[in-house]
Amino acid sequence: MIIININYYSLLKARRAKARLRPMGTDLESLVLRTAKNLIAAAVTRIPDDVVDALRKAMKRETNPLAKKQLEAILRNIDLAASTRGPVCQDT
Repeated sequence: MIIININYYSLLKARRAKARLRPMGTDLESLVLRTAKNLIAAAVTRIPDDVVDALRKAMKRETNPLAKKQLEAILRNIDLAASTRGPVCQDT
């Protein structure tokens, strides 16, 4: 499994710069670029269902008010990212 760690804003910057790029030389290059772009977008916008379920269970079990509030914020951020197709804030 390959783990891609890239800042979402770097992806946006790359999209803006795409207009300045010269056309790809081969279909393979184009395929690699599209695949990388899709993988990066998925990595910053999606959280696996099992992780979300575990966070919800942890929030229900949590007794510390501060920890519970933090778990609520994380889950809200995941829901917001899903509904807007935006990036999940990794430090919430």
